[in-house]
Amino acid sequence: MACPWQFLFKIKSQKVDLATELDINNNVGKFYQPPSSPVTQDDPKRHSPGKHGNESPQPLTGTVKTSPESLSKLDAPPSACPRHVRIKNWGSGVTFQDTLHQKAKGDLSCKSKSCLASIMNPKSLTIGPRDKPTPPDELLPQAIEFVNQYYGSFKEAKIEEHLARVEAVTKEIETTGTYQLTGDELIFATKQAWRNAPRCIGRIQWSNLQVFDARSCSTAQEMFEHICRHVRYATNNGNIRSAITVFPQRSDGKHDFRVWNAQLIRYAGYQMPDG
Repeated sequence: MACPWQFLFKIKSQKVDLATELDINNNVGKFYQPPSSPVTQDDPKRHSPGKHGNESPQPLTGTVKTSPESLSKLDAPPSACPRHVRIKNWGSGVTFQDTLHQKAKGDLSCKSKSCLASIMNPKSLTIGPRDKPTPPDELLPQAIEFVNQYYGSFKEAKIEEHLARVEAVTKEIETTGTYQLTGDELIFATKQAWRNAPRCIGRIQWSNLQVFDARSCSTAQEMFEHICRHVRYATNNGNIRSAITVFPQRSDGKHDFRVWNAQLIRYAGYQMPDG
């Protein structure tokens, strides 16, 4: 089956400046593999905007072999579509190459005739609070996956440190049923969580997020002081700054740190003379 990418992206003109395409995830280079065979109909290169982008495919010529080898090739799956999706910023005209969608854990319940991406709390992406900690059998694969993502974000591989961290996390989960993130891992986790949030118009500032580590908090007074510091930093005398404060994680479900208010600060009203 032919790859449908050429029908999803319309070429604005014959001359396209490919220099404006930016890899916002720094992942395209990692997955690129030079083709070992001539360009076929399903080859990603065929669908790249170029000089002959709108020409119809030429018919195949030559004889067809009916040997068992050729018949087995007919059952082989077609070559994969491009690993990235081109996203155009209509305001600036810049085209980005996105590969983050491949790591999505859940799909929106959109249909061919209806888009549900604007729903604030879709059921497929909403997880309620747990009454007890995550079971170790479920936590361990997630922890290892996170550690792999963290060390995969470095430009230079740190194999020994990576393997040592995986081993330490595994032992900690097997012993205590949970594990603690390092300071750098916490910053990475919070920024990635905001960056990947499906419903947040402010996530463009994800890389500028200020992370306050309050995991050592043990009393309500300490929690209040951390909240005050958060508010002072974030409000910044009217020049809003992005910030997040992380309190201790749930352990046994009996020593949780909770803020009962829906919001720390709500819109204020002014009392009129008539009350």
